[in-house]
Amino acid sequence: MSNISDRITKKIFLSKTIRGIAIIVFVFYALVMLSELFLGGHRWYSSEFRYNLVPFKTISRYIVDYHRYNFNTWFINLFGNVLAFMPLGFLAPIIFHKKLPTIKNVFGLSLTIPFLIEIIQLVLRVGSFDIDDIILNSIGVMLGYLILIIVLKTIKKMLKSEYLHGYSVL
Repeated sequence: MSNISDRITKKIFLSKTIRGIAIIVFVFYALVMLSELFLGGHRWYSSEFRYNLVPFKTISRYIVDYHRYNFNTWFINLFGNVLAFMPLGFLAPIIFHKKLPTIKNVFGLSLTIPFLIEIIQLVLRVGSFDIDDIILNSIGVMLGYLILIIVLKTIKKMLKSEYLHGYSVL
């Protein structure tokens, strides 16, 4: 019984339709992210390199000195950096299912993509390189992956229940 639900879950996960939808959503997501990260109106440009290499320095500043920031600045810098990268953790394993479905590979992706983005921001002097952004972005990717795993397990459980109760499986 478990084999049947495993096969059906895998079939859904590898479905060309699901993968095609994920690719379309990912392209839209990537364009929005590129626009926000490198062209957005809230970006500031500098003639000098700006960076923070001390882990949790920026995060702790926003937590300890929260009263010094308006809510939008505080929320975007702490939670926006997490939320913005959750779709990457959800979509990438679907799109690159043969290369990324393990937690090890997704974790590697969660460090690599934010690091590359921060390097580009540093080189182009758009915003700043901040290790805390990498930390928060990585948390977002891993939370997105966790949501994907929960969705797949829920589908598997529903399919197993339908099979055990004699309902049509698909």
